[in-house]
Amino acid sequence: MKDSNIFKIIQERLDYLKKTIELLKLHGKVYMVRLPIHPKMFEIELKLLPEFNKIISPIAKMTNGYLDMSNENNCFQYTDGNHLYKKSGQLVSKEIAEWIKSKRYQ
Repeated sequence: MKDSNIFKIIQERLDYLKKTIELLKLHGKVYMVRLPIHPKMFEIELKLLPEFNKIISPIAKMTNGYLDMSNENNCFQYTDGNHLYKKSGQLVSKEIAEWIKSKRYQ
């Protein structure tokens, strides 16, 4: 696949993310979370899109908060690189809930 095709796909996904955020904002606060993934999957992600944070930053500003959990990739167990085992999923969910709760009082 040519680089221009990849960029077109990425841009289309970003456009739909923006539309989704705008739609959800009509119904309440919107928070965005970059979930942890297996470190080897993260290596691949960094090779494919090394400027992810730079690209996502303007979109994150459309929300009530952005939590990037990629710095915690090594803290959890994965079933397949993308999906968390039950216990890890509970820990991630708890961390997200506490983060959102803390944002409500800022």
